[in-house]
Amino acid sequence: MMQPSTRMRYQISPYHFTDRPHEMTAFLQAVGLRVEASKDGWADLVGAGGRVGIHPLASSGVEAMSTSLCLLAPDAIAVADQLQQAGLEARWWDESFGRQAAVRGPYGELTINEPMTDFHGYQRHDVTPAPGDPEVTVIAVLFTPDFDVAAGFFAGFGFVGDESREGWRPLRADETSGAIGLHTADHDPVPGYACGLSFETTEDLSSFADRLRAHGYRVDHDAIAPQVTVIDPDGNRIEVHPAGDPVT
Repeated sequence: MMQPSTRMRYQISPYHFTDRPHEMTAFLQAVGLRVEASKDGWADLVGAGGRVGIHPLASSGVEAMSTSLCLLAPDAIAVADQLQQAGLEARWWDESFGRQAAVRGPYGELTINEPMTDFHGYQRHDVTPAPGDPEVTVIAVLFTPDFDVAAGFFAGFGFVGDESREGWRPLRADETSGAIGLHTADHDPVPGYACGLSFETTEDLSSFADRLRAHGYRVDHDAIAPQVTVIDPDGNRIEVHPAGDPVT
């Protein structure tokens, strides 16, 4: 397995495919992410750690609403070269919005995107946080029965975590990478690195829960856990945890 590398910095960048793209974008903004670029329902949102891409289902070629784990790296060609040198099956190619790479892993091909540089036709937005804005970290939740296999693969991208945890293991590369949350399951993930979304926030959870209720979202606040569960516009249960909480 590829050894952890410090030559390339990676962020998680899950893509969520939905037939309610505007509603999902508004929901993620309410959680605390900021829109960096948008066009025709597509949106790229950033947090203090990690990001999320919203993609309209009708124009994606994907058959059902879903979320797929992707990574973001500064140079797709260098990524593919580095992965090939580590003995992995990797490739790169050009898209209209930039270059992409992909690598064969334990659950199929994992896509690695470059940051968008050609914004022709896209609306760009200021993502500078206002004073007092909470810091929100994106967590891509990957359900798997074998933490060691998944953790060994993602360690090659610098994502590491506490091996003593049972049932849950967050993997992080740095403060801005976002996290890959391994969650116990009785079956392997479906091909394509399908994942769930979760978040950490520095905002007080009671205030967060009240604020999202005011936006009209269904919210359950468990002060003992502690966590907030909110139903997103697609009907998914989204967990939000306090930043630095030992559970996450």
